[in-house]
Amino acid sequence: MTRIASRYGPDGRMQSVIQMYQGTAAWPHVVAERALLLARWQSPERAVEAIRSAPGIALERPRNAPVLEVLVQSLAELERFDEAESALASALEKTPDESELHRIQAGLRAARGQEAEALASYERALELDPRNARAWLESGRLVAASGDAEGGLERWRRALELDPMLTEAYVGAARLLAEQGRIEEAEERWAALLREAPYDAGAAVALARSRLARGEFDDRTLELARRSIRFGAGEVGQRLLAQVHAARGEKQRAAEIRKRLEEKPAAPEAPVDPEAPTAAEAPADVSNG
Repeated sequence: MTRIASRYGPDGRMQSVIQMYQGTAAWPHVVAERALLLARWQSPERAVEAIRSAPGIALERPRNAPVLEVLVQSLAELERFDEAESALASALEKTPDESELHRIQAGLRAARGQEAEALASYERALELDPRNARAWLESGRLVAASGDAEGGLERWRRALELDPMLTEAYVGAARLLAEQGRIEEAEERWAALLREAPYDAGAAVALARSRLARGEFDDRTLELARRSIRFGAGEVGQRLLAQVHAARGEKQRAAEIRKRLEEKPAAPEAPVDPEAPTAAEAPADVSNG
């Protein structure tokens, strides 16, 4: 979806492409992804409008849970909690034993600061479907935040067993382990993420920084810094590469990179979280026109 948005951009061209999916099994996912882009690059209000105007989306149907989730999240960001609760209640009334709906409910309760109720909803989601990887992932965040680090790590491990591409589980575990001083284990998580997602610039930055901090500035660290630049880390990656060269005693190479950065005119670029997977390029416009 992000690539479609970046390519087709404004004046309704992207909307024309999206409409090709209407009536297919992919339609709810397309609507949900488009709404996420609108929430990210315009406003949650635009996401709500897009969902409510999307044809063929009955929010109480289980197949449309991805759309309902974005709607609930967007309404929560706007602090329109009653509307979010109402939308969820309608869906749960129709299918009370749908695991995904209880997971979405848990997320809303967590957003409202109702941690105990949120965890209860996650447990219900997992009772209904023990293979709900996102329920393991999200409940892991809640458990870890409560102070139960091992409980959070175990839930993230379960999530990754079910879905190795859940990058948030690697990131959460790596950060938590680093906070606890378990650096080698944290680096193992970053490395595992890079095995699953070799183009993840943020993970490459995080692993390179960790290695550099403990005095590892070998070819592996250098390769990680270079990889981060190739796959979107921008100035963050360039500065990291200069640090690696300097640590290796390659002072001239480090100075050349820093000089280029100083001379380079400022240009807008998507921010890169140095410790997490990088976001895709922002589209110019993802509205209806």
